[in-house]
Amino acid sequence: MGLRNINVKEEYENPETVKYHILPSDSFDESVFTEDELRILNRVVDKFKYMKVTEIVEYMHQEIAYVETQPDELISYELAKEIRVF
Repeated sequence: MGLRNINVKEEYENPETVKYHILPSDSFDESVFTEDELRILNRVVDKFKYMKVTEIVEYMHQEIAYVETQPDELISYELAKEIRVF
């Protein structure tokens, strides 16, 4: 995935399908986030913490950003404005 400072584990189900597991860091420095960013992170955790992977995938695939983007295209950051409020 190429994300610096992010602990990512790749799992290949078959040659065409890869799952990415975003793993927690050894430490979390909340001082790098604004209060607003921390509030958003907490809302995301509250929304998804009890969902199974398949439920999260189903939820995300209903987002405009996903629906409006062609397969293998990068999702435009501009579409973030269209994310459903939860």
